[in-house]
Amino acid sequence: MRPLLLLLAFSLTACVVPVGGGGGAGDPDPTPEPTPEPEYGPENQWFHALAADVPEVGATGRNVGDVAPNFTLTDQHGDEVELYQFWGKVVVLDVFAEWCGPCRNNAPHGEKLWEAGDGDVIMLAAMQDNVDYSPANAEGIARWVEDFSLTHPVLADTQRVNLPFANGFPTYIVIDRDMTVANADLWPFDPQFVLDLAAQ
Repeated sequence: MRPLLLLLAFSLTACVVPVGGGGGAGDPDPTPEPTPEPEYGPENQWFHALAADVPEVGATGRNVGDVAPNFTLTDQHGDEVELYQFWGKVVVLDVFAEWCGPCRNNAPHGEKLWEAGDGDVIMLAAMQDNVDYSPANAEGIARWVEDFSLTHPVLADTQRVNLPFANGFPTYIVIDRDMTVANADLWPFDPQFVLDLAAQ
């Protein structure tokens, strides 16, 4: 009789569910996941600052000490990219044309800087003209990306919004983390200047 009582006692205790639920699949999660903070700028694969971190700023120009004006252009993936989404990063804005020999010579150096910057430096290339001098378009930036195996953002500046700030092609405008211009025309191209700025 005693083994039967032990077996009955065991079967009763094995079916008891602890108070507060057993943590099964149907139980509600007591701590819901926090809602992620919204990111600044259009949806794309590149870095985004948090919207709360990007202040309202009054752009002043592209001279040293000026606040760079914001713009939105389309990248090599067909996505819109906004300058200010890179708030908090050092940005090198490469204003160039597909027909430009020095631009072609320097394209690999820009890619190397993008890699050396390790996510803290954004190489942002804004094509003004295609090889036939027509305004940049998706086909032009696709050729440029393929020719140099680029992995950084390459933008078609179809309305040439950055052309007034170019001092010839290429022009490298270095923009600090708060979108102030640190160098209006980094020529000759000096990656160490940019890396030193990013290290500050």
